[in-house]
Amino acid sequence: MQIFRIVNAIATNNGIPHWLMYGSLLGAVRHSGFIPWDDDLDIGVIHDDYEKIANCLSRELPSNLKLWYWKNCNEKMDGNIHVLEPLSGTYVDIFSFVPVKGGVNKNGKTTEWKKRFDSEFLCLSSKVSQDGYNSKIDKAVKTWWNENREGEGDSDGLSESMTCLMVRPHGCIPMEDVFPLTTLVFEGCECPVLANPENFLRLRYGDINRFPNDAGKPFHGLAFHPSQAKALRSIIDALTIAATEMQRSC
Repeated sequence: MQIFRIVNAIATNNGIPHWLMYGSLLGAVRHSGFIPWDDDLDIGVIHDDYEKIANCLSRELPSNLKLWYWKNCNEKMDGNIHVLEPLSGTYVDIFSFVPVKGGVNKNGKTTEWKKRFDSEFLCLSSKVSQDGYNSKIDKAVKTWWNENREGEGDSDGLSESMTCLMVRPHGCIPMEDVFPLTTLVFEGCECPVLANPENFLRLRYGDINRFPNDAGKPFHGLAFHPSQAKALRSIIDALTIAATEMQRSC
């Protein structure tokens, strides 16, 4: 939670609107904090603020936190921004959202906009799976968005951006369900959230009061960031050495 407080303060001080998303939003609504088996915090920002928040974090994060972003990392990864504390393995993921028009599903049918989005998504997703997010893919993503987006005043929804090309997006959130942002208590902290969080959560997860069959399992399994894996290896090595010394002394 300390990482979120730092990210929240940096975003707020730099005038960047942001809000809890996905499992963190579900936790805020249902548990007033973390889902008991969740292991990270998810934040959303408008795509136009994406590089701005990355630059602000790069300048202002304390030295004990690591910014993991495709522009400053040699590892194969998605296009999202990750802020992590290597020793504890806790982290915040930041996702971007783009204003669009004609993407909100109002009649149960797939919109023409969504068909175009899915086609481009599938094309770029296979490339990210092979090579990771990179400057060539980022240029293709920005070009597609410049041709298919709308200004916030003309849009009727927010779409999950293509920065997370390894996880299939779920479509558009009606703009009236996003703004104006409000707040909910999350682990004792007032956190910004969508205007109508329950609407988004029902669209994304269905019945939010029904627990999944795999409740209790970590959301992200054992998929560590490289720096987390190194930190974990250091801890395991230290414990191994300590156990060996204890055995020798017995």
